[in-house]
Amino acid sequence: MRIQMSGQADTRVLSDTGTGIVGTYSNHPLTIKTNSSTVATFDASGNLGIGTSSPSTLIEGRTSTANTAYLTLGTDNAGSSHTVDHDIAALQFYSGDNSGAGSGVKGSIRYKYGSSSGATTHMTFHTAGVSSGNDTERLRIDSSGHVGIGETAPLVPLHISKNTASGENIALLLDNNDTTAGSEIGMLFRSRVGTTNTDFQISGIADGSNDMDLTFASDGGTERMRITSGGLVGIGMTPNSGCLLNVNSHIRAENSAFLAGREDASLPAFAFHDDTDTGMFNVASNILAFSTGGTERMRIDSSGRVGIG
Repeated sequence: MRIQMSGQADTRVLSDTGTGIVGTYSNHPLTIKTNSSTVATFDASGNLGIGTSSPSTLIEGRTSTANTAYLTLGTDNAGSSHTVDHDIAALQFYSGDNSGAGSGVKGSIRYKYGSSSGATTHMTFHTAGVSSGNDTERLRIDSSGHVGIGETAPLVPLHISKNTASGENIALLLDNNDTTAGSEIGMLFRSRVGTTNTDFQISGIADGSNDMDLTFASDGGTERMRITSGGLVGIGMTPNSGCLLNVNSHIRAENSAFLAGREDASLPAFAFHDDTDTGMFNVASNILAFSTGGTERMRIDSSGRVGIG
């Protein structure tokens, strides 16, 4: 059946080789109305507009009422025996490109059953691999809101797994692309006591020589410890280039020994930061010696005998 008014759209309803056809055979849109109001429009390019007569994309939906612009996908299966990880609904993304893993559904967002009873569900996000693995799961949000990246059973709010036997195996990268010395990137740990937040921060700070120091700061951003790019450690002070460990306070060792090397008179194992050739050192097994100015001045042997000079 053909319907056409002079100069207007050529509209036809017909059957062609077992296929029912409704549409326009002229350069005009096809409009669908209910109760005399337009609800959908196929424009001359084939774009579908729902709630709009001028869609700019393949499918475009609009509404003038808040909280109603929804797309609902699902199943009416109300059974009590479901297959875990079977889809309830999905959005699939197709590409005809034959490179990599080949043409097909390259990625998707899927809503799945998390238990056979259907009581729990989870949402998964899929992408294609470089050379294989079209539509491979990369991220999952379970029914508790836990997020798993490379992990199908996340145990905490964010659970990242990277199962590689070789290499650095880095699972999380924090990046600040600012090139200014002193720029930083970090992680903040926060707990609350009453109405007060208590924070602890670990940051990487650019040191101006294409390297980064790692800092540890307590509440209020007060730095407590720093590990420089050269491996020096400062606790309560700036690390000194002459010492691996720098501490600006007392050091306490309880129920354990504080061990040092033997060294010699010119660089005793226990010395002073501004007088490194004066102090105490171990000459040999069970022999303790003291030096000043890099010269041994006193020695105590294993029998307790003291030698001076």
